[in-house]
Amino acid sequence: NPTHVYDEDGDYDAVLTVSDGMIERSATVRIVVGSLPPVPVISMPGTGDLFADDVPVFFSGNALDPDEGELDPDRLQWSVVLHHNSHYHPWGDTTGTGGSFLPTFHDSTGGVSFEVLLTAIDDTGLSSGTSVILEPATRNRALNRPVEATSSYVVQGVGFPEHGNDGLLWLDEEMIYGSCWQSDLDEEELQAWTVDLEGYYNIDMVVVRARLDRDHEGCRRNFIVEATNDPLFERGVEVIAELGNETFDASSAWGANASPINAYRYVRIRKTLIEPGGSGQPVFFNFGEFEIYGSPRLPWHKLELR
Repeated sequence: NPTHVYDEDGDYDAVLTVSDGMIERSATVRIVVGSLPPVPVISMPGTGDLFADDVPVFFSGNALDPDEGELDPDRLQWSVVLHHNSHYHPWGDTTGTGGSFLPTFHDSTGGVSFEVLLTAIDDTGLSSGTSVILEPATRNRALNRPVEATSSYVVQGVGFPEHGNDGLLWLDEEMIYGSCWQSDLDEEELQAWTVDLEGYYNIDMVVVRARLDRDHEGCRRNFIVEATNDPLFERGVEVIAELGNETFDASSAWGANASPINAYRYVRIRKTLIEPGGSGQPVFFNFGEFEIYGSPRLPWHKLELR
């Protein structure tokens, strides 16, 4: 194979020409001498993060170029790809420092993941890329687990917490079923809901879905998710996820990858302030489902209460 040494930095075209004596063809490749490609970095999502159906995924990143420094946002190109078994589906593209997309499971039988790709291109046209793979959160460990509330709203003598986390997003008052996470709010105690997972799980992700009836935007903001192995929530309590004053969209859901990831039995979602409602009354804290995803604790993991 032929070789050539470039003595000066610059932008060159190397041309290969072939001929059979009658027909001649050429191919050109661009060579940049004295420049190194940029290094893109994805800040979020992180390696090992999960996705859940209809929970927005936010992504962000930047790129540093050895010659130019930090690249401008218009030099950052994002692509989201849905991988399904042995093929893939383009899910979206954008330019800039970040964005978001709304995932779906696409196929309930499995074989689905999302890849978030970031490509950085410098002024000389050199480029490099990086990506993060998101696997699905597939086992809701809170489904049909015991639920306890600090206080509960009662319909026909039956407290709503008895029916929480049943996989439905509404309440049928005639049949007394459906997701019934609803509680009075008062100034004495900010309301909380506790799920007993009836076992110890390394929690990866939590999801809150709005109710399809009796929804209020005050229920879709200002709460934290805590976990512990103490049923009284007095020792070893960790805040594993939280949502501030930004209201999540009722047509989708809110979710967060848990941090720190640890083995817990009890998980609590708790309001951080009282939301004003109509006629000066506080808003009931209600939602459709509180989903908790994770894997069973390995038997040699030691549990600690601090």
